[in-house]
Amino acid sequence: MGKQFYVYILAKARNSTFYVGVTSDIEKRIWQHKQGEIEGFTQKHAIKTLVYYEIFGDAENAIRREKRLKKWPREWKMRVIEKMNPDWRDLYEDFFRMPAQGGHDVIRERKMKKTVALLVGGWSSEREVSLMKGK
Repeated sequence: MGKQFYVYILAKARNSTFYVGVTSDIEKRIWQHKQGEIEGFTQKHAIKTLVYYEIFGDAENAIRREKRLKKWPREWKMRVIEKMNPDWRDLYEDFFRMPAQGGHDVIRERKMKKTVALLVGGWSSEREVSLMKGK
């Protein structure tokens, strides 16, 4: 299996402030957001909850998808989050368990069982339109 790239959405709380990002190391990146290590928007607004993600097989499609999601209206982002994660759970907990003392060595706990978004080639515009319409 080759390198994977992740497009993700963080939220401060349900129906709150969002952040859309892309990374090749979701474990490390979300941990950094949670610890407030990444200066900028997420640190300033305390946005730390992983509510949505997609997995890509190449950086180009992941970056393209991130840019599309960033341009989407808030309502569309909420629909895509609620389709994958209707309870707005912190999906990070499904991937990893943070050590009790905080260290940087995040421990892999288990793979996602219920929520998987493996989108290797990106989403088609037809799929985006159906999400925009709430389908």
